[in-house]
This record gives sequence, C-alpha cells and structure tokens, in this order.
Amino acid sequence: MLPSETVRFSALEWEIIEHRLCMSDCLHDALVDDGQYTVAQIDAACAAINPQDTDLSNPVVRAVLVDCCDSSTFFSGLQDAVATGEVSPRRAAALRRARAGLMRKLGVSIPLV
Repeated sequence: MLPSETVRFSALEWEIIEHRLCMSDCLHDALVDDGQYTVAQIDAACAAINPQDTDLSNPVVRAVLVDCCDSSTFFSGLQDAVATGEVSPRRAAALRRARAGLMRKLGVSIPLV
C-alpha cells in the first residue's frame, strides 16, 4: 500500500470537483466501462472524497478525481455567463484560480471549454 497522501480542497475547488462527482452515471460510464473498476469501487471512492481530507494514495479515489477534472464541463459556459452578467468577472477569476490549484494538486488538466 502506498503511504497516505491527503489533500484538502478549497470551497471553489470542491465546487468544481462536485460538479461531476454528483453525476455517478457519468463516472460509471467513464471508469467502469473500461473494465478497470467496478460500480461498487467507484461508489466507495466517491463516498471517500471530501473537501477536508481526501486520501490520494487510493488509486480508485485518484481515478475518480482525475475523471472529475479531465472530463469536467464546469467551465464550458463560464465565458458566456460572464458576458450575460450571470457570473461576475471577479467570481470567474476566482474559479480560474481554483482550477489552477486543482491542476497543481492533482497533476491533471481541466478544460476551459
């Protein structure tokens, strides 16, 4: 077993993760269909992920978090939302900083479109 590597997420980082984390059917499609994990493993990993102390040494937890980031659609409408006034430029900038923090913490990319 790998040594424990826990991470904390800020409120905005958690908002980005939770956007996909709450879509278990998408996670199942992405991670179960490739035959690497079972639905039960994915569901247990989702339950273990929280903003205060998530253990990244668990490979299933890490796979779920990577999918939450790599397959995220969180930012797809952000530019339009700013243009229409639905989201303030200040909040958009804070969300982009949170995106950068997540990418650093997890070593993943998060699409902006």
